[in-house]
Amino acid sequence: MRGFSALLPILSLALAQTVIPFWHTAGPPGDRVLEEAIRSFHAGQNAYRLEARYVGDYREAGVKLLAALRSGRPPALFHAELSFLPRLAKEGLALPLDAHLQDLPQDLYPAPLKAGQVQGRTYGLPLGVSVPALYYNKDAFRAKGLKPLSSHHFPPPSS
Repeated sequence: MRGFSALLPILSLALAQTVIPFWHTAGPPGDRVLEEAIRSFHAGQNAYRLEARYVGDYREAGVKLLAALRSGRPPALFHAELSFLPRLAKEGLALPLDAHLQDLPQDLYPAPLKAGQVQGRTYGLPLGVSVPALYYNKDAFRAKGLKPLSSHHFPPPSS
């Protein structure tokens, strides 16, 4: 019985935590980074517990999110690709976060932060940023009888 009574403070602490359902699209190998961030979050505080759940790729997750919204049982947090955000904000299904962002780290890049805004209000924060790039071999193009584009067809990088 003594062992059980020693568990009571631990059980009451676990029961006092607010559980936050968090659906995400981070499959392997990126899930390891996300899981480590969640472990670090849990280790740093006792008030909240993220309940992370992988819900498929962006397309699958989007379908599941729309179904959850329609049923009235959406997760509190959702990791998605940005194309969903304007629609969710416009329909009042996403909440603006601006009032809660005073203590953001100062080393976050402004462009990804701006990407989470709709009409000047912040509805999403960057979890990761993808920068696809296309490289091609001009000589291989020429060898196939294709005319490669010259660099002046592309806008210069913005500073």
